[in-house]
Amino acid sequence: MNLSTTEFKSKTCDKCNKSFPFECYSEDKNSEDRLWKYCKSCVMKSCGKLAKPKIYKIKPNKLVKLNKPQKLSKKVIRYLEIIKDETKKCSKCELFLPFTDFHKSKNDLAGLSSICKGCSSNYTNTIMDTGLTRAREKHIKNKYNLEIEEYLKMIEDQDNKCKICGKPEVFTSSKGNVKSLAIDHHHESGRVRGLLCQKCNSAIGMLMDDIQLLESAIEYLKNN
Repeated sequence: MNLSTTEFKSKTCDKCNKSFPFECYSEDKNSEDRLWKYCKSCVMKSCGKLAKPKIYKIKPNKLVKLNKPQKLSKKVIRYLEIIKDETKKCSKCELFLPFTDFHKSKNDLAGLSSICKGCSSNYTNTIMDTGLTRAREKHIKNKYNLEIEEYLKMIEDQDNKCKICGKPEVFTSSKGNVKSLAIDHHHESGRVRGLLCQKCNSAIGMLMDDIQLLESAIEYLKNN
């Protein structure tokens, strides 16, 4: 229905129950009379300052104009506060640093990485030293619910050696690189028990993690 041809010249607000001219209502294409059911005054009171047409700086280099009265989400408000001070908290070292200390990221509302450049560099160096790939890191997280920091600490605590035989891994991949120690876990509870070499991991797997079978195998070796 066209506002200029409608027979009504005023409308009653559902909020304050007062009658106002059409100019006191915002346009709503989904309603029968193409007007909001609340007058502009009531909308402004309900939404407060956020309902006013205003330019909000959502990204460091981008301005987004909000022409319609609306309430911003908590996530957007949080980033508005970050950008106002032009600093951001690193999720790794938990320090508030300027935007220039963060890499750009398309996956973040503020257009910045969640960790600072310093933490990102240290993390990359640690990954390179252990030969851990991104695919391997993702596999560890999804299958064993193990954070990469916990995994790296296990390697450090075991001196990168098998928890059973106390020797480093000797098996190599098709590319000639020494394989990482296997992550041994309880198959029922999913609890991670330690890091094992391929031989030891295969051995207890063949014996189905059965303590009685393992004790029987030990007794067999003692008597023969």
